[in-house]
Amino acid sequence: MLLNLKDKIAYKYRSPADDVASDFIVPCLNESIHYYRSVGFFRGASLKLFLDGLLVFLKKDSSKIRILTSVYMSDEDVEEIKKGLKNQKDVTDAELSKEIEKLAQSEDKVLISTLSWLISKGKLEIRIGDMKLASHAIFHDNS
Repeated sequence: MLLNLKDKIAYKYRSPADDVASDFIVPCLNESIHYYRSVGFFRGASLKLFLDGLLVFLKKDSSKIRILTSVYMSDEDVEEIKKGLKNQKDVTDAELSKEIEKLAQSEDKVLISTLSWLISKGKLEIRIGDMKLASHAIFHDNS
């Protein structure tokens, strides 16, 4: 439970001065089953920064990552998303947990942090913020 972290995480973080991935995201993933993020720019490669937290997070039943971002994505990420959507299949939590455990012990554990793998396993949803009504604007959550 996130309340377990109240004395272990800072009130605020300023990157690049702080290691937000290790000091905040990984501990939170270790205690969570949902990771919802709203960002103006998203790169799939950023998931590798908190791979250790992902390994713990994804083993939990019903764990899910949801990302809301702008339309500005790399061609590589768009292809990864398409590949993941094309390869989606229903997998039980038990089957997925076994697969994650096997991958975690191998050199291929970085596979867990790829967009296509996460999407194909039903662990990641990506939504695009549409800013058609605003001129010269991108989606960016300022809250």
